[in-house]
Amino acid sequence: APEWWIESVKVTYTHVDLNEIDGVRKNLGEAEHEGFEICTVGAFIERKGFRVLLTALQALKETKSNVKALWIGPNELSDEQNRMISSFGLGEMFKYISMSELQNSRTRLLTLVASARLFCLPSYVEGLPIAVLESMALGTAVITTDIYGIPEAVTHGSSGYLISPGDSEERCRLFIQLLSSPNENAGVTVAARNVVEDRFNSYVVARTISSAYQSAL
Repeated sequence: APEWWIESVKVTYTHVDLNEIDGVRKNLGEAEHEGFEICTVGAFIERKGFRVLLTALQALKETKSNVKALWIGPNELSDEQNRMISSFGLGEMFKYISMSELQNSRTRLLTLVASARLFCLPSYVEGLPIAVLESMALGTAVITTDIYGIPEAVTHGSSGYLISPGDSEERCRLFIQLLSSPNENAGVTVAARNVVEDRFNSYVVARTISSAYQSAL
């Protein structure tokens, strides 16, 4: 393609509504704290890497058995999926809840994510997940995989943590490191919030789209 054409292309991203996010953050102190240190949001399917997370938690249980992890998904689990989870022997360390159990409330969902210390998304295939951006905006440190569009938002060690898909051992190591040092995430969460404000804010994206349309007229 001609260079002038490439230079004229404007990229717009998945974006989040910071007014909604900040409303949740403002009321977080008044919300009931569920006691989950690790949170995941997404369908409980293979490409989301649920086995990777469960394997990492299985290893984590040997040194930090008091840690609790929560997976929030869109649907109820089947009996087969529940049996598979039980086979990892995690007991009360891992809990799955569906959106119907939250009365399909986004406020409740975002409150749970904001209450967690870590947001973990171990996917094998993704675009740029809205759940990652929302977690960054909420101030919850993100551990995810270095695939597809995710590194455009998450820089390892700066605005979050990136791991190769399928690496449950490294995921467990990071869990131990970050949960053992509460202050270690402070700089990362501030940087992550700044990234969202600068590039993945719905107002910024709207201005980019509007500008592109105006220049094309």
